[in-house]
Amino acid sequence: MIKLIKEAKKGDKDSLMELLSRFKPLIKKYSNELKYEEAETDLIISFITIIKTLKVKEIDHEGQAVNYIYVSLRNKKIDLFRKHVQGIQEECEINLDIVADKSIPQKEDKILIRKLLTLLTDLQRKILKAKFLMGYSENEIGKRLHISRQAVNRAKNRALDRIRKYLAL
Repeated sequence: MIKLIKEAKKGDKDSLMELLSRFKPLIKKYSNELKYEEAETDLIISFITIIKTLKVKEIDHEGQAVNYIYVSLRNKKIDLFRKHVQGIQEECEINLDIVADKSIPQKEDKILIRKLLTLLTDLQRKILKAKFLMGYSENEIGKRLHISRQAVNRAKNRALDRIRKYLAL
C-alpha cells in the first residue's frame, strides 16, 4: 500500500487507480449517504487530493496509511454534507423570496415562528439552528459552543418541550 502511495504521488496513474479501486467501496458508501448526484465525483477528487498530499515519511505501517485515508474521506464527507445542506437551505430561502403570492397564511406562519423563537433562550436558538438547519451533531455543537454534548441535548430537549407546550395551548 505504501509503495502504491509513493508511486501515485510521483504521478503513476496505474498506482492511483489501484488505490482508488481499493477504496471504491468506501467512496460508494459515502456517496450514497450524501444523496446528491455529484457526491461520488467530489469524493474521488478528494481521495486523489488526499493521496497527493499524504506525507509518506510520517507513516510507519500500512494500517496507519489506511486509517489516515479513511478518516480524511469521512471528514470530507461531513464537509460535503454541510455544504450540500447549506446549499439546499440557500436555494429554499431564495425560492421563498421569489414567491409572488404573499398570502395571509404565510404571514401567520412567520409570526408564529417568530413567537416560538422568542420563547427560547439564545443558547436554545443557537442549538436548534445548528442541529436542524445546519445539520451539526450534538458533539459538534458542544465543541463549537464550548459545552458538553449532554448540555446540548438538555438544551435542545427543553427548547422542543417549550415549543410543544406553546403549540398545545
